[in-house]
Amino acid sequence: MPCSAVTLSLATIMAIVSTALLAIAFSTDNWLYTEVNRSHIKVSFSLFSICY
Repeated sequence: MPCSAVTLSLATIMAIVSTALLAIAFSTDNWLYTEVNRSHIKVSFSLFSICY
């Protein structure tokens, strides 16, 4: 069963890489804050403003 050994090896490597990337993401402070004004979007894209 060499295929299962390869799959297990790739899964282990990907788990280590993903854990490292997750640690880098949480250690840096480059997060963006996005605020969405839903009422403004509803008014600007209402049915009558598009059709007329």
